[in-house]
Formats: sequence, structure tokens, C-alpha cells
Amino acid sequence: MDLRKNKITLGELMDNTQAAEILKKEFPEWADSPLIKMAAGMTISKVLKVAGKHVPKEKLAEVITKLEQL
Repeated sequence: MDLRKNKITLGELMDNTQAAEILKKEFPEWADSPLIKMAAGMTISKVLKVAGKHVPKEKLAEVITKLEQL
């Protein structure tokens, strides 16, 4: 999947069934959070910056790799 240099939005990722499955599997605690809908317009680079405060960088890099392989 082309993440457009991490400029793709979280909403666009969640609209893609395969990408949404990866995100829900890797971050189940956030899957049903209303924050996801609020953050739908944020780019993945912005989301990663915020998530980096709560998730190890290695895990974030792993998830990005999985998304890029779609």
C-alpha cells in the first residue's frame, strides 16, 4: 500500500479493509475508541508522533512495514 510518505490519513487507512484489520489487530485497545473517528483526518505521520508516546518505536515501524506490504 502506498502510504504517500506517511501523508495518508488514518481515515483512508481505516477505509481499507486489510489495513483496518492490521490496525485493529495491532492496537485492539484503540479499535473501538471514539478517538479514532476524531483522528480520521490526521496523517499517519501525525498519528505516529502521538502514538510514539505510548507505543514502542519498534512496534510502530513493524506496523508501518505491514501496511506498506499490502
